[in-house]
Amino acid sequence: MTDARTGAQVLLCEPSKWGRRLTKMDFDLVRRNGRWTVVTKSGTTLNATVEAGPRVLAAVRAQHDKTVAELKTQVCNAQPEIRQLLIEWARTEGATDPADFFVKNGQLVRDGVPVAF
Repeated sequence: MTDARTGAQVLLCEPSKWGRRLTKMDFDLVRRNGRWTVVTKSGTTLNATVEAGPRVLAAVRAQHDKTVAELKTQVCNAQPEIRQLLIEWARTEGATDPADFFVKNGQLVRDGVPVAF
């Protein structure tokens, strides 16, 4: 991957949950003029299951629990609005009987013709 700002090649690390994928990164450094400089770098993706250490689990537990709770929070329920739109459309079209409609391959169909909204 290339850093858009500097044009330098950077290592890309794509970890996965619970240690399914890790990246081993190696760097060779040289100290020049009081600053460290990367001379070479390489990365290897490791696909393996690694048991999490108890200290690591303890360190991230509170944030993990907070994240899980947030993900379980309902963000939106548009079902009533969508239902009302369908009812209004059906009334406008003169077809208020739900039996007039069915779903075919994920497409709402009436009399064999896909319904457009």
